[in-house]
Amino acid sequence: MTTAPPAGFLARWRARAEATSRLAVGMGPSAERLDWWGLPDTLAAARDHALTVADAVADRVSLVKIQTPFFERFGGPGLGLLREVVDRVHEGGALVVLDAKRCDAPDVADTLAGLYLGPDSVLGGDAVTLVPWMGLAPLEPALTEAGRRNCGILLMTRTSNHASDTVQHARDTAGRTVGQALADEAAAWNRAHRTDHLGAVVGARPDEARDLVARTGTGLVSLPGLGRPGRTPENVVAAAGDHLDRAVFPVTSGLLRHGRRHLAASLTGWTLAVRDACDAREPAHRPAEERTAS
Repeated sequence: MTTAPPAGFLARWRARAEATSRLAVGMGPSAERLDWWGLPDTLAAARDHALTVADAVADRVSLVKIQTPFFERFGGPGLGLLREVVDRVHEGGALVVLDAKRCDAPDVADTLAGLYLGPDSVLGGDAVTLVPWMGLAPLEPALTEAGRRNCGILLMTRTSNHASDTVQHARDTAGRTVGQALADEAAAWNRAHRTDHLGAVVGARPDEARDLVARTGTGLVSLPGLGRPGRTPENVVAAAGDHLDRAVFPVTSGLLRHGRRHLAASLTGWTLAVRDACDAREPAHRPAEERTAS
């Protein structure tokens, strides 16, 4: 009997989103988030916080985005905790993006998959965020190895950090912004390698985001904004344009700031909000949990 090859990252996310939600949860035990819950800034409190969040969300969302520096700050024990949290999320069924935002030369990029990607790596993630400000070519070893491991890469194509606008709005000789050029490069890389595991993070207002999402061509696109002042679920979802089938919508502060007692109810609220916003744009395509959450 012939065994089917393992599914790639985007296919696995789509299957999970169909079973649960296009919602993602961002997490990481920062001092501020621990304080929201009345916890001290200690490793023990970080473990309590992180595992509580993992247990509450992992069976209800498609993806959990873990901000790695908030674990790394505790040294070796923090990295051990990070792997414990990754494994706990996987037990619940969600995929894990390790939000590390790494950027380096090819010899360093060659080590990144062994650190971040796949069950046999140090940290066990399904995808990792990389910063392509040194160009896409230096990241080639990581991009190629991610595909071999059936994992994903999310390029920081456009960050929502307004302090970076001077850099991100710079234009090349063709008149494209930095974000547009990076989105085009990501699409070209996927085409050249006949894959879709290279995705993007696009933190921009809807009009700019729609253009960038379309330019990426294929690959999962993470669209942050839920829970931020002045952003509604409707305008965050609108940023996906006609590409809802590969768009995931993370929420972090808007979910965690209300404390552990309200975590489950807040998650239900965000699930419904994303469901309704997606349904308004694409009524025929709603993941299972979004149809039953109400």
